Amino acid sequence: QWLEFRRVLFRSKELDSPTGGTGSLTKYIGFDVTTVDEIVSRSSLPVEDVITDLAELELQGQIRAVPGGYIKGVCYER
Repeated sequence: QWLEFRRVLFRSKELDSPTGGTGSLTKYIGFDVTTVDEIVSRSSLPVEDVITDLAELELQGQIRAVPGGYIKGVCYER
């Protein structure tokens, strides 16, 4: 049930989001640490939307939370 709810929520978010879905936020995140403030400034989206989209992108493995912000989804496991 939860997975189906998440799919429906994500689909509706893609249709309603001014950026066209969470994937387009990745263009504001580089391979160097990018802070949430920088992402908000670059995207001109409300902080709440950015935080929500960042969480979704992190769950998808497209970005990674690191000290100080986010980077594109490069993972180095040790």
